[in-house]
Amino acid sequence: MSKALNALSEKLDALKRPVITAIDVYTAIDVLHQPENRDGLYLRTDVATTKKYETLAAGLNSVPGFLATPRPGVWRMTRYSTSSADEMICLADPFTYVSHLSAMRIWQLTNRVPNKVSFSRLHRTLIKPTLQRNWPDQWPQPILPAQPETLGRFGDVNLTPSITIAETKHPASTVELGGSHVRVTSQAATFLDMLASPARCGGMAHILEIFDTLFLERPGPIRETFITLVDTIGSPIVKVRAGHILTERLGLKDPQVESWTQFAARGGSRKLDPERPYASVFSERWMLSLNVE
Repeated sequence: MSKALNALSEKLDALKRPVITAIDVYTAIDVLHQPENRDGLYLRTDVATTKKYETLAAGLNSVPGFLATPRPGVWRMTRYSTSSADEMICLADPFTYVSHLSAMRIWQLTNRVPNKVSFSRLHRTLIKPTLQRNWPDQWPQPILPAQPETLGRFGDVNLTPSITIAETKHPASTVELGGSHVRVTSQAATFLDMLASPARCGGMAHILEIFDTLFLERPGPIRETFITLVDTIGSPIVKVRAGHILTERLGLKDPQVESWTQFAARGGSRKLDPERPYASVFSERWMLSLNVE
């Protein structure tokens, strides 16, 4: 093993992660090429050549403890035990995050236990341009993450049966859970997802229970951010659902929420619960069939 490859493997090992990606590898190679680090490594320049990045990355496949996976540009570090599905996948794919019912569980918004971890992922058509915008010029061409159907497959462990993934062109705001590498929708974004995709969040009846009992108990900044997200990101039907829930169920008075009545459509086909048939009980103010208690 060359000295440079040995130094690279040691630097990556120091991350103490069960999964590393090409981004981790190229970043570490950049650090090794800094003048204060390259003494004795036979690295002559401040910036690696494209061939040097590729050669060192490929060399990891022969280093004990680094197992190449079916996903190009991803290595399973076998000296570190398999972590949870959510952490392994968040480490492997920067465009994937825990969402919907699984995020609700994390934020203690539900006592339901999902039989699969729910993920959202940036739509495949947007991944390449997003990578290219943020990719250092000196690095080799970006390696695209695997398609969702193969997400979760690592050489010595297959997490795919325990996950479900939905693609989105409008990724939510996320936070990283303390003490882990799990990315999850923020609390405010999780409340927004409940109204945008009720079926993935336990159904509208369950969602109404959560709003009725927990929404007003959350800190003010979370509630304020939720209203801002609905205002700036939410679709008209999300604005109408949120407006009805906040004003008519919870009695909230807020000028920003009141302004959403402009999105109410008389004679339209809007339902509070998109999965249930129409009910004759309507909110006249929000032009919404109240087809769930």
